[in-house]
Amino acid sequence: MKKTKLTMVASMLLSAVLVFSGCNLFAPEDKNPTENNQGEDKKELNPEAFPLADYSYKLTCIGSEKANGYAEWGSGSTITENADGSLTLGAANLWGGDSGVCLALTNMKPGIISFYDYIVFTVDTTEYTISEGEGNNGVNVKVPEVQKKVTDTYNVYKDSDDVVTYYIETSAFGEAPKVAKEMALIIGGTGSLKVTEVYLAAKENPVKAVNAITIDPATTSAPSGDKVTFTVKDSNLNDVTATVVYTIEGEDATNSSIEANVLTAGSTSGTVTVKATYTCDDGTFETTSTITVLATMKNLVTKVDFKKAFLAPGWAPILDNVENYDDAKSNVLIDNGTVSYTLPTGLVGDWQAQLFLTTDASLAEGDEWYVSFKLSGIDGKYTFKLNDAEVLMPQSVASFTDGDVITFSGKVDAPEKACENIVLTFDFGTCPAGTVTISDIVIAKTN
Repeated sequence: MKKTKLTMVASMLLSAVLVFSGCNLFAPEDKNPTENNQGEDKKELNPEAFPLADYSYKLTCIGSEKANGYAEWGSGSTITENADGSLTLGAANLWGGDSGVCLALTNMKPGIISFYDYIVFTVDTTEYTISEGEGNNGVNVKVPEVQKKVTDTYNVYKDSDDVVTYYIETSAFGEAPKVAKEMALIIGGTGSLKVTEVYLAAKENPVKAVNAITIDPATTSAPSGDKVTFTVKDSNLNDVTATVVYTIEGEDATNSSIEANVLTAGSTSGTVTVKATYTCDDGTFETTSTITVLATMKNLVTKVDFKKAFLAPGWAPILDNVENYDDAKSNVLIDNGTVSYTLPTGLVGDWQAQLFLTTDASLAEGDEWYVSFKLSGIDGKYTFKLNDAEVLMPQSVASFTDGDVITFSGKVDAPEKACENIVLTFDFGTCPAGTVTISDIVIAKTN
């Protein structure tokens, strides 16, 4: 502080003002804790209590009571579990790009994030320097497929010079938390970052009285003889499949049957309604699923051929729109209609693992069609297009688990939608490393 000579009178007057006013000219201004540690203030400590202290309902994601697992999403950064339950993350060039760390919290109940108000995490930056900038620089949270930069929300609280707690509203991720079964911290920088806690926080108890049930699938198609397995959850996302009573209804239900939660499609084409009834202390709840039984159809696919592949983890091509099957055999194998696609680590974006397959199936105007295939080997997310365009059906993007049978149906309702040698377009650009198998490919006419 610059020294200034004051006269005795001035000093006395100033002292008197300070005494009678009770003011301290050098006291810091009150700061909103949600604005602290930004810009010039980022190294100061918070003058007030942690603003989420009243959000006492927590779902702990790491530590001795962790509610799920964790992974590095193929980013290349490392994760070391410490004796106290905290995690030390080692920086790497994330997916071949900027340096940083990634901690994915996995195996969460699908949709559970939406039950809470905030995602909260505390990090110790003693041995870590956080970078600044766009993309994966700075402090980010990703709820697939939405990524937000936490510091943009000013939700930062300092426990000390090196220990910082970040928090972001789950509502910032739009609809993603309603279906997500994982989330990730992506923090750009260099060094070793210690993560001491990650949890979901709610001000009110997220567990409410049951008010509804949902059934999956809610609608699908099934050829005669196929089986459809149902999963039922209550409004708190608890799996109640085993305690539900299932019945089938409809004029077309002849020869279709249901045992426990498994429907066997009969020999009569038409619509079958499966009703699920669940009774608990909060009441009795019902929901239905609509199944289109395809009793008469012939698979038009007798041959599946390789057309093209683009495989580029982190946008670094391994297969750069390769059209020669022999050049793609390091990652793609086709054997009697079954396709194996080997995915490397580092897949982090849509369209980084594209695969195009040509069939000998054709559809003409007026044809009602059914398409199905089985995905196995890994859990992940697929993107699918029929005939590499959206004239027959909208592009489909969905998560899948090992062994899922994916089905679609529709109608060729205009002459320009007729097609020969139908192409199946897949993308597995955000999947973990492993081999995904595409099998039991069916393209059939149902009329």
